[in-house]
Amino acid sequence: MEGYIFYFFFILMGIVIIEMILSATWNHFYFSKGLTIFEIGFTKMESNFSQQYIYNLKTNAEHYHGLDDFNFQLINDTLIGFREKMFDFSFFKLRYSPIMHGSIVFDRNKNLIIVKGTLNCFFSAFIIYWYVFIISINLINTSSQKIEMIPFLVFPLILTVVILFIQIRRFKKIAEIVKVF
Repeated sequence: MEGYIFYFFFILMGIVIIEMILSATWNHFYFSKGLTIFEIGFTKMESNFSQQYIYNLKTNAEHYHGLDDFNFQLINDTLIGFREKMFDFSFFKLRYSPIMHGSIVFDRNKNLIIVKGTLNCFFSAFIIYWYVFIISINLINTSSQKIEMIPFLVFPLILTVVILFIQIRRFKKIAEIVKVF
């Protein structure tokens, strides 16, 4: 059982590296596919995604607390990717590992703009790893050495809800800004 945890850790680190590369290079597939856990759509008769649009989006987002932590990138004429900054060396800001990254999609056929939040692969893999690790520790140990599992099982769920709440609030604010343009 211990060997599997070790191998799973290397798989987890591989997922981290791959996801960082896809996110940093603004990969089209990464920002257009995945498990959507947040979505807001609204009708927009015409929209022109361009570098000027990105500039306006960034400029407006900087006026809101928490949105200055986001990077926006034009991926093509119907897709803008956005994510929280990977590295920001500010000592006075709360940092967390984001649960989702975002995209702004313009569906020309339906005259619809959709702001999406897609689940990050690392977050899912980490949660699975956490629970496998905690459960395997209790299976390996003898009954006299078993740890109390409840805090270790509940804490990640509470942390997930808190981070998801923060991100959903921020993604809704981004949707409000996009709706104005």
